[in-house]
This record gives sequence, structure tokens and C-alpha cells, in this order.
Amino acid sequence: MAKYRVLIVTVNSAELKTKNNAKIYAKAYVHPDVRLKTKLGSNGGSRPTWNDKFVFSISESFLDGKASFLHFDIYRARKGFPHSLVGKSKFDLNLLVKKSDFEEKVDLEEDQECNYDTSNEEDLYDDENDKDNPRYDNMFEVKQQSDDDVVEEKEKEQEMKAKVGLDVFKGLERKGVLNVEVGLGEYISCLGEFEWHTMAMEYCAFMGQTMEANRKRQLISESIRFITLKFLFLKKTVK
Repeated sequence: MAKYRVLIVTVNSAELKTKNNAKIYAKAYVHPDVRLKTKLGSNGGSRPTWNDKFVFSISESFLDGKASFLHFDIYRARKGFPHSLVGKSKFDLNLLVKKSDFEEKVDLEEDQECNYDTSNEEDLYDDENDKDNPRYDNMFEVKQQSDDDVVEEKEKEQEMKAKVGLDVFKGLERKGVLNVEVGLGEYISCLGEFEWHTMAMEYCAFMGQTMEANRKRQLISESIRFITLKFLFLKKTVK
């Protein structure tokens, strides 16, 4: 059973050295055969804005590799002509993984250093029914999360995410900055013959939001149709 991790990518915006009236879009990919394209930038020109969100599946072996990059290609769309490359950029996914592994290692080392000395307990607590005796204190009560525990959990949820500005290059020439958000989710177990190693799709499709939106539109359409038919029926009955 192969193990994969969900990679969520949001292509936000860019500041580029290009014509002000240029129509710009970007392509994001992990596997070169499967590239996802943003819409044309809403602002256009040198400061396009997309806010498009994509999902990729990342294998455990890919993250263990030395070159685990998320790639971005930025293009200028030209009507009637081939689209021209503005520049390329990439993000090293190992930066997220190594950050998490390092923090986990530090936590383990800190836990190992915490020792509780009980050698003098008998001298301090003669009465076994003493409510202050730590051996019996809250023994059968449900432990409540402290504020520190809640903060630590939130930090662990955020530690696999990054919001960065990536340099865009065309050859050796720097062409600007691409602003993206990258996040690694939990490992998921994948079965079947589906090509998980090349899985890539829009975030809304992955989450089933497209299907849900279509279902809502259909329900609204059917409701309007029902109300219209009922109105016509009542109107005919009155006559």
C-alpha cells in the first residue's frame, strides 16, 4: 500500500517585468506531464492576481528525495501567436518537511529530559488519603487541555505550511516575484489502480465543491420550475 501526502498550492499573485497590458497566467506542477493552469490574471500586466488553488498528491519516496520541487511556469497569452514564457520558479518541498522533522526531534529530546523524582514522597505524604498527594490527585479525572497544549497543536497544524515570494527567472535574468501558499497535509493510504503519483486537480473539484454547487443550482432550478407551474395552475383555476 503506497503512502501519499496531499499538497495544497495557492497561486496568489505576481510582480513581473512585462508589458502593462499583457495577459498573464501560470502553470503549477510536480510531475512534468501533469500541469495545472491558472486563469488569466485579473489585474493583467505586470501585477496579475489569480488566487487559484490546486491539489497534488506527493509520494513518500518523492519527499525523501534530494530534488523534491514544486515548479511554476509563467506565460504571457497572445491572441493569434504562440504564448511566450515570462519566467520560471520553483519551491523546495523539503523545506517544509525538514522544518517539521526538526521540531519533532526537539520535542522528543525535551520530553526525555523531564524526570519526576518520587524518592521523598513517603516522607512528605504520610496519609494515603491526603488529597494533596500527587499519586492520587486527579487520578480518575479527565485531563483538560491547557492553553499551552492548544497553542502547541495549532503550531503543529501550521508548521507544514508556507507563504512565500519566489524569485522568477528566465535564464539568468530575474523577471520578478511569484507569491504562493504551499501546505502539506496528512499522509493518506491509496488503493486501486488510480495513478496517484500524477494526481493533480483544482481544489474545488478535489473537495467535491463543484459537484455540490451543481446540485444546488439544480435544486434551485427545480424549485423555480415548481413554483411557476403552481402559479399557472392556480391562475387557471381562478379563471
